[in-house]
Amino acid sequence: MRQPLKRRPRRTSSFAPLALAALVLSSSLPLAGAAPQGPLLPVEVSVSIVDGTAVTEVRRTLVNTGETEAWFAVHQRFPAAALATRLAVLNAGTVVEEAEVASPSAQNATGAEGAWLAALPEEPAPEGSFLSTLALAVRVPAHDRSVLVVSWAQTLRAVRGAYRYALPLDGLTPSDAFFLNASVELASPIVSVQFSSPFNASPSGVGTRRVTLTASDVTLAPSRGFLFLNFTPQVTAGQGMVSYCLDSGGGTFSYAFFPASLDLALEPLPKSISFVIDFSGSMAGDKAAQAKAAFAGILEQLAPDDRFEVLRFDTKVVPLTSGLESASSTNISRAVSRINAQSAYGTTNLAAAINRSLTDLAEDPGSLPMVVLLTDGNPTVPPTDRETILALARTRNGAGASIHTLALGYEASIDILSALSADSRGSHRFIDPALDVVAQISDFYSEVSEPVIEDLNLTFFEPAFDVVVPPLSVLFKGSDITAHGRLRPFAGRVSIVIEGRTSKGQFSVTDSFVPSSLPCNRTDTPLALATVVSLIDRARADRADTSLAENITNLSLAHHFATPWTPFRLRSGASILTSPLPEPAAPPPPPRETSLPPDPGLLTLPAAVTALAALALLTAGLLLWRRARRPPGPRDDL
Repeated sequence: MRQPLKRRPRRTSSFAPLALAALVLSSSLPLAGAAPQGPLLPVEVSVSIVDGTAVTEVRRTLVNTGETEAWFAVHQRFPAAALATRLAVLNAGTVVEEAEVASPSAQNATGAEGAWLAALPEEPAPEGSFLSTLALAVRVPAHDRSVLVVSWAQTLRAVRGAYRYALPLDGLTPSDAFFLNASVELASPIVSVQFSSPFNASPSGVGTRRVTLTASDVTLAPSRGFLFLNFTPQVTAGQGMVSYCLDSGGGTFSYAFFPASLDLALEPLPKSISFVIDFSGSMAGDKAAQAKAAFAGILEQLAPDDRFEVLRFDTKVVPLTSGLESASSTNISRAVSRINAQSAYGTTNLAAAINRSLTDLAEDPGSLPMVVLLTDGNPTVPPTDRETILALARTRNGAGASIHTLALGYEASIDILSALSADSRGSHRFIDPALDVVAQISDFYSEVSEPVIEDLNLTFFEPAFDVVVPPLSVLFKGSDITAHGRLRPFAGRVSIVIEGRTSKGQFSVTDSFVPSSLPCNRTDTPLALATVVSLIDRARADRADTSLAENITNLSLAHHFATPWTPFRLRSGASILTSPLPEPAAPPPPPRETSLPPDPGLLTLPAAVTALAALALLTAGLLLWRRARRPPGPRDDL
């Protein structure tokens, strides 16, 4: 008997009704935090750099082509070493809302109905990250445009002879039209300018004390990179670069000292370096491969008079060299081979690695001691808490080594690493695993590879006072140390004594400058900025000193700096943080669905009808999906 043909059950797409329902819902009920339809148009950036202090202002135009008002989600990034100074929204060229800098007593409330600016509940970047983020929502009326204004200030330091300014570009989109106007003014002629970005620009004024630069691009492609502006000053032997203002009320000054200012033939100091590399299980794969390549390249750059050791650590610490060895070609080749033979496994015993490294350096005096430590995770072998690890490092650091830390990715214990560096006058660098890790580590090492002055000390005498000198015990070739201070009214000659040790021994030189009457029409932002940044560094290393937080708050409120202690506050009461607060931690942000002000249009009858229709479609889609999933029965066989 012929068997009846069995028809394959017809498949009903379970996605089409769901997608249609979602489309209707999204058109009538905008999701919180999602940018509405409409292009982001001009992004205008103005940069003013005066004597190493850079002030940046970004104006981003938001256009709403819809029939009702809309909220745009905007994430503005800026260097973590900078302090935000202004946050405002303009409409038709008029300021309609400007955030205030306030004490952290403000709550993380949502924006009030009708407000122009609201805070998005986004976790800030970890302390020590290379970028901070302002997560904002901006209201734009129907068929209108608004302009978001964000400003920040930062102090630049010279590295390898040039100051580097970096502007993050990862917030730009293909629909943005980018415009840049920059000016650089120094106390000495600017002998060269380098501009690295996706844009074409040519500076004017090179060879003078003031250089200007403009750039624009209306077909910008998305980029996760940076716009770099490097400029090199002319360094005069025997003196530092001085700028000042002075009137009847007194004045301010900045004094930048370069090693090349000394009329000495400076050779790099011999150094003893302990390279400490994390090979725990989380480093497996690309991280370990790139770390091996980076440190192999670093070892090849060691000078003949240097001494070095390599320690790998995971659950335990394993030396890959026989203690501190001379930087001979044989020892370097053997160390590179051993590094390349390592495999990643185990847990992260950060305390044991620090203990072994500092103990080895203390037992090998005679050269400048340094630690270069790379890790990608949190310590998992006790002790793991921050204070115990810092106390251990202080106890074991009998050699006075500077600890340079590299945090590979956001999972690294950036809080502990940055504190280790700050506590030992070392440097801290965040390494972005999404970019070229080898290039980032190599770039870091080139900054600290040639120490030329140790135990550096700058002393300023009356009529200078309230002088802020960065706590740098070692000055590297091509780098600078810039002090900011105040001048008494009718100030005369200011003397500076510079002391330290070079490869030839101890030295002491004197410099001076005579300020003339110049109107103080510029604010004392550089001095205030340097003071606040110095206090913040100290507060992060010593959280028990409550007077530091009080001084930071007072100075920041006076000069409109947004800090972890003084976040931006909106008129609705919402506070916007640019980095985590010190302990006790900031309260958790509200849920995302309550982060934006309610849209009155959502309560209208048409919106309600549309929502009900979308709900009906969604129900129908679920019924069809269940039917498609049901096993075939007798009625399906024909």
